[in-house]
Amino acid sequence: MSHIQRIKVYRGKAVNVWSDKPTEIVPGVFLSTLRTKDNEQLCRELNIFARIAIYRRGDTIPWAIRPRDGCQQHFPSICRFINHHADAPSLEDFVSKKDANNVKTTTRHAEGGECRQTSHGPRAVLVHCVMGVSRSSTAVAAFLMHKYGMSRNLALNYISERRPQICPRENFRAQLLRWQEDRKHQDWDQVEPDPLEECSEDEPRRIRE
Repeated sequence: MSHIQRIKVYRGKAVNVWSDKPTEIVPGVFLSTLRTKDNEQLCRELNIFARIAIYRRGDTIPWAIRPRDGCQQHFPSICRFINHHADAPSLEDFVSKKDANNVKTTTRHAEGGECRQTSHGPRAVLVHCVMGVSRSSTAVAAFLMHKYGMSRNLALNYISERRPQICPRENFRAQLLRWQEDRKHQDWDQVEPDPLEECSEDEPRRIRE
């Protein structure tokens, strides 16, 4: 998975913005780039059973700039999909582990396309766009807000601590803020599914415009 690097410094740490190394945001939820999904060995070793692909083939331009366009309409189905396919911690487990500050989770490292595991990890979902910076981080933030009651800022900060190069576009951040407000008034588990194609665990859930 070697390719051209683009190094930036985040919080005093050098980060390859174009890295294909998948990042485990919470147990069972990985965030990465388009290239990661082609590394079948790595996906098997990380127990990735399903993926959400947020891009259009050949599209290098993010979703429309207009605030009402984009991914917000898909947040409910994204959350349901991850809940169904990933062994993400419950709210109670997440809070207790966070408070303990000594979480004993599976340590998984992926370097240069190779992966080693200290133990079998949870069943996982890979969320990816093209670069693993804007669209996919927005989708994962929406899931954290839904699953763990985080605010937009807390969710983005939580992801950024684990994947410093994330940078959702301004319109995506605005959609997350509306999602934060909408969650106060609606049970998203009861929302009717949107007309996205269903898929098996071996196929991606493709988010299209």
